[in-house]
Amino acid sequence: MLGFGDDQTIWGHLVQAWDWFFHLLTPANLIQIPAVILAGAAAWVLTRPLQHSFAGWVNRQWPASLHLDWLERHRDWLVGTVAPLIPLACWMLGLWLSIAVAQVLGWPPACSNGD
Repeated sequence: MLGFGDDQTIWGHLVQAWDWFFHLLTPANLIQIPAVILAGAAAWVLTRPLQHSFAGWVNRQWPASLHLDWLERHRDWLVGTVAPLIPLACWMLGLWLSIAVAQVLGWPPACSNGD
């Protein structure tokens, strides 16, 4: 016994999972997969130079007259934590833009509520 109750309950959960999976295969959902992949690829490619220039900017030796003590204290954190988040932030921006474009174009069509 797996601890899920009787076999009917296990079968019900499997049928529900199967139905959920095939609900994902609707055309409206399938067309979003390339949009997510393309936004991620574009963000990764386009932000690599930005990420490297940010890390270079942080690692630059600044004159003491600029009073950037916080940069000295947090240099490792900025390069190790913030710089790798730049592509992810741009990917999220790309997804947000793709949603905005889809809404402007009226896609997917709004479902009617039977009125």
